[in-house]
Amino acid sequence: MLKRLLTLAFILAAFGARTRRLAAAECADESAADRWIVTFPADVEKDVRAEGVEIWDRDEAVLVGGAPASALKNLSDLQIVPRVQVHDDGQWIYILSHEEGFATPPLAGAALHELTAASTLYLVPAAQSFELPRVKPFGGFRGVPRAPLPESVPHAKDVDEDGAAHSLVANPLVTQIVNATSQAQWFQDVKDMSGENSVVIGGVSRTITTRWSNVMFPPAGPTANAYASEYILEKGANWGYTGVREPYTSTDSGCTQNTTWQNLVFTLPGQVDFGGHQQVIFVTHYDSLSYNATENANYAPGADDAISGGSALLEALRLFRNYGFRNTVKIIFFSGEEQGLCGSVAYTRQSALHPAADMWRVVNMDQTAYDGNKNGVMNDYNWDATNSPGSVALGQAFVDANSDYGPIITPANIYRPTNKMCQTDHCPFWNVGVAAIAICEDLGHNEICPCFDQGQTSTCHDTVTQIDPNHPAQLMFDQDFSWKTEKTAIATVAHLAEPLYACPASAPTPTITPGNNILHLSWPTALRGARGTSWSGGLMSVRPILPASTAALRRKLPSGA
Repeated sequence: MLKRLLTLAFILAAFGARTRRLAAAECADESAADRWIVTFPADVEKDVRAEGVEIWDRDEAVLVGGAPASALKNLSDLQIVPRVQVHDDGQWIYILSHEEGFATPPLAGAALHELTAASTLYLVPAAQSFELPRVKPFGGFRGVPRAPLPESVPHAKDVDEDGAAHSLVANPLVTQIVNATSQAQWFQDVKDMSGENSVVIGGVSRTITTRWSNVMFPPAGPTANAYASEYILEKGANWGYTGVREPYTSTDSGCTQNTTWQNLVFTLPGQVDFGGHQQVIFVTHYDSLSYNATENANYAPGADDAISGGSALLEALRLFRNYGFRNTVKIIFFSGEEQGLCGSVAYTRQSALHPAADMWRVVNMDQTAYDGNKNGVMNDYNWDATNSPGSVALGQAFVDANSDYGPIITPANIYRPTNKMCQTDHCPFWNVGVAAIAICEDLGHNEICPCFDQGQTSTCHDTVTQIDPNHPAQLMFDQDFSWKTEKTAIATVAHLAEPLYACPASAPTPTITPGNNILHLSWPTALRGARGTSWSGGLMSVRPILPASTAALRRKLPSGA
């Protein structure tokens, strides 16, 4: 009898477990089929997260994400309802950030939802082929991947035990770096990257006339005129770097790219920040665009937008190799910016590779070479102290570096807008809670290059030799204006990375003096470090460590053997 009862109990338990598994699977299927694209006010993020809503993007005061119906039911019970709720059928998701008052352009087949007075959500059917409308210079699109964002928290470095902000003092090694910068070398890189002259890459003479993402990477590329990635990586290799091609897909970026694109990443390991948890990141976008697909593939020089600012990164690579920095430095060239901030969005969403908690400061260089009215004003976009106090501190660091290592730019000419400008690659860092600034020409006062991006024509291109159609007596590209911005940005990044020592021009030759089971090593070369610290030479004694078997053998040998 007992045996029968045990058998019956086993059968009932197994049936119950199977029923629970089937129910769970049915719920999972129902959940997957009944998911919604939603938006909520930013101030309820904690509540919606607690109910299982994934946060996919943060616009100013607005969250965009995905939620199952069960989460929305629970939130409704809490009297929290989404502002926008659209069934998730795999649509392409884009956010257009724009100036207030800008007329949001329609896109055939897309559903548009206003998020704020300065942003609009675009939902485009998954099977639809489309081109994003032209919105620059008054707006910019970014893709929204279905990748959950972490909670936004300040970097651990930003606040010490007493809650006081950290600061740095002027560093004589940064002065050395700034004094070693070369406007001529920077401008040569701009010309090389914008097709003004031919360059030798991999032993072959090439002219880089386009940097359109669609033709820079396999399988379509690189086409013969789109060797920008190879140019950058080869220059880095010649300076001793191992640049990394980091791939990303539309799943990472949210963009409608049909193939895998790449970001180029160079890393200088920190001499104190061994784990890479306090990164100072210097970024740009190196892709370009023109006014139609044929031009994109053949002639999109992109001198101002954005290799003017981007070549500052090459100058940093050239100079930083000669120093050891306290903090980890990353120098990153993003692709896909012109097509929805694709590279930078992907980088910030690849959280397993790039945890937001490791990113301390980001300086983004975009177009910096147009100054039509010659007033010398440039922009340091640092958002505001309420939404991103670290970014405001970083914006001030740019101002301070300009003064401490110059003045390079006339201080009154640094304009610091406080709006959430999301037209370039700093914005995805803001959206994951990382302090970032964007350095560019005076977009804040609509001092806009007349021929860049999709605004180019058959007679007006973004080159270093183009006559300014608004001011026929001058060139569009003002290298003297631009160079001051590059030099200040290099000073800012070096200052934050904090060089500890300059590397010797060549390795010292040690003197080896044998002793009794010991070697004495000495070397004469002096190194000079930060704040006057110096090492006048060195002495070290080394005792050979014998393998265990050898040591055992010596114990068996007669003395003197």
